[in-house]
Amino acid sequence: MISHSYITKEQFDEFCDFIIDGQTTRQAAKSLGKDRRSIYKWINNHASPEQVHQYARALQMSADSLAEDGLEIVDDDSLDIGFDDEGKPFVKGENIQRSKERASYRKWLAGKREPKKYGESTTLKGDKDNPLTPAIIKLDLGSPDAGAD
Repeated sequence: MISHSYITKEQFDEFCDFIIDGQTTRQAAKSLGKDRRSIYKWINNHASPEQVHQYARALQMSADSLAEDGLEIVDDDSLDIGFDDEGKPFVKGENIQRSKERASYRKWLAGKREPKKYGESTTLKGDKDNPLTPAIIKLDLGSPDAGAD
């Protein structure tokens, strides 16, 4: 049975440790015998500003776990080759594709949780004759009844 009761400081610390280790909020909550909604409600209604910050930092720190998990997935080729009934090897393309997707999702999520460290970066360069200048684009959507002839 899932408990919807108050969360102690020790439980919250443990919850944040699970997050840092790369668990989802749902998994971390379940490890405490709670559900994700209860955790969110408790954070929104009862957590101190320090605990809210602790949760935010745990999410950021989890980016390292996610990146490491992605590397392990990419490096693990143990399920990429199978053998048919005659013992002939064959490539298990579905396993390879799933591994790519699993690693790619972790990379994406790490980039969202710690964008400075794992996010995509873009660099714009210019020179004295062709400097890059930001442009503001205004969309003219017309009046609400435009085109209603």
